[in-house]
Amino acid sequence: MISYAAEFNGEVPSTHAVFTYDTVYMFAHALESMLERGDDFNDGKEMTDMLRSVDFVGASGKVKIFEGSNDRSAVGYNIVNV
Repeated sequence: MISYAAEFNGEVPSTHAVFTYDTVYMFAHALESMLERGDDFNDGKEMTDMLRSVDFVGASGKVKIFEGSNDRSAVGYNIVNV
């Protein structure tokens, strides 16, 4: 298996890029599940509940939302020295 960095000439995506990718992927998971079940994806509460139930490993790591706090299970961060 070729690593991402080797495939793309050593360029590693930014933190924002991987979080954006995972966000879109999370919505895709939720929407697909809702369509399969026949749920109304225009219903904000149903969509929110489905987003909270999504659990997958994305570009930035494990993506799972904790109930109650709406925090992500594992989130990285950047330290910038200004």
